[in-house]
Amino acid sequence: MKKRTAIRGVVAIAVLGFIAIIALNPLRKSPERIRASLLAATPLDSSVADVRATVERKFGKGATYYPKTGFMKREIDPKIVGSSSLEMHLGEYRELPIPLSTDVTAFWGFDGNGRLIDVWVWKTTDGP
Repeated sequence: MKKRTAIRGVVAIAVLGFIAIIALNPLRKSPERIRASLLAATPLDSSVADVRATVERKFGKGATYYPKTGFMKREIDPKIVGSSSLEMHLGEYRELPIPLSTDVTAFWGFDGNGRLIDVWVWKTTDGP
């Protein structure tokens, strides 16, 4: 009887831990909430160098800078934002119970003077 209760307790703790890990993943937030946190770290009017340093410090190396083109904001009415841009894959997570993978990528657009004018977060979900 005590053994069965102990096993149930361990299973309950494991399930709660798994749920907490999933729920606390910041990439699972809405694109708008992720954008707000990125803007808090990289405010509008920041320089390209400051944004890149902050992004790479926070997420690791791998930001790609496009000095001659803005990014394509893929929404209902797609448009190019900025005259230069920075792109960073922030990470991915799995959707359960179906093993779908969601990638999260952020884009920073800069004006002709290299000052930040917009941030956009794009999520894409692919099958297994």
